[in-house]
Amino acid sequence: MRVRTAEYAPSIDLATYKLKVSGLVEKPLSLSFDEIKAVQAEERLVELPCVEGWTEKTLWKGSRLSDVLEKAGLQKDAETVVFSSPGGYTTSLTVKDIKDTDPLLAYEVNGGELPADRGFPLRLVVPDRLGYKWIKWVTEIKVYKGDYEGYWESRGYSNDADARGR
Repeated sequence: MRVRTAEYAPSIDLATYKLKVSGLVEKPLSLSFDEIKAVQAEERLVELPCVEGWTEKTLWKGSRLSDVLEKAGLQKDAETVVFSSPGGYTTSLTVKDIKDTDPLLAYEVNGGELPADRGFPLRLVVPDRLGYKWIKWVTEIKVYKGDYEGYWESRGYSNDADARGR
């Protein structure tokens, strides 16, 4: 498996790990790893397309992002969902993108625990989007109105990262 990253692989302690969901939501969340795994899981074989020109098809298991956002209750004016990791990497998806691609918050890959260099404990898996949208080590999800440019997007990469047209 290929591993590319714009930041270091942080050491995350599951005993204190929380996924925070905030912003334009009815009920802000702070979910432990066990609480995330308690959300109904799905397994999917998904192709990861990299901007470098290679692709990798991998079996991912995790909770549907839409189920977690539903638990928080998106407000009517929610447009953009921003994802953050401990090292400061960010990226975003529009609410429409989430409906179109049905991303997973993955915690397993190929039948085993997600390794640290692949994003343990949570990695966003976004079908039909380029790999820089597949943020590793997700610790925070914040919902906004308006546009947002993350790490690579603010450096000139496409904000929609649609891989179907490449």
